[in-house]
Amino acid sequence: MAIPSWLDTVRRGLVLALLVASPLPVLAAWTVIVPAAAGGGSDTSARVFAKYAQKKLKVPVIVQNVPGEGGYRGSRQVAESTPGQQVLLYTHAGIVTNFVSGKAPYAYERFQVLGQLISDETLALMVRGDDPIARVADLIDEARRSPATLAVATEYGAYTYFMLASLQRQFGLSFLLADVGGDTAKLRALLTGQVRVIPRVVGGTRAYLADGEIRALGLVASERPASARDVPTLQEQGVPFSFPPFPFMLFAPAHLPAGAVSTLRAMVREVTQDPGFRSEIEAASMAVRYRDPAATLSLLADLKQRFSELIAPATPRPAP
Repeated sequence: MAIPSWLDTVRRGLVLALLVASPLPVLAAWTVIVPAAAGGGSDTSARVFAKYAQKKLKVPVIVQNVPGEGGYRGSRQVAESTPGQQVLLYTHAGIVTNFVSGKAPYAYERFQVLGQLISDETLALMVRGDDPIARVADLIDEARRSPATLAVATEYGAYTYFMLASLQRQFGLSFLLADVGGDTAKLRALLTGQVRVIPRVVGGTRAYLADGEIRALGLVASERPASARDVPTLQEQGVPFSFPPFPFMLFAPAHLPAGAVSTLRAMVREVTQDPGFRSEIEAASMAVRYRDPAATLSLLADLKQRFSELIAPATPRPAP
């Protein structure tokens, strides 16, 4: 039976009204931009997040890796997106360090904060298995005896760069900082003898630690996380130093409507409460550490101030 024209008009009007009123476009996929290469901690945790976000939102959630420029290339893609583009930024404290170090013209101000999901609390100072440095105190003593001689890998403007700057300032040290690049490059520089010390998370180095190729001298966290109970902190070794854990957060572009932002913020909270999500994140040697948008914004502001105070003391030198 043919549908009367007036009824068809009413039906079309109702569908249009529902689409306009919906806080999230119906059946529209979200793209989560990860400003890092595939395979690292950012990529791994983002894909776990996308899996559970898709279940909550009931629409496809796709991870896209956009590495380059220390993470700024990916964040810029989200910041410069246009209304109608459903893109989100999954990143870490690099959104602050990029700005403070001059790599990006803005930090988090161009985005709407959706919340913190995860924290990696396993950042440690590491040496090769055959290095005579046995403890963090040995490392500090050697750096004091021979200023600007002990080669330490860094990536200018990255989170670990600021950790090393903080360590140098607190103990009056001067490392020979070698700007070698990201995590993979740091590990290669250590194994080939290009540097003697690297800052690296335990989760990404378990195989090397297990076979003795490298050793973790100590964690910079204030206490041992569940995923690194076998590695002592610097404080446990009598070295009064700690550095904030590595937070992973979700951001939306400024143009996203308030209704969609509200829905996404609720989704972030729900995902972090999901037992399956927590289990998969813990299996990746990370911890679920939810912060609501206000608390996340406060954390970002604190990190921005802290890193701004650290930017001057440590300037990377060419790799030896």
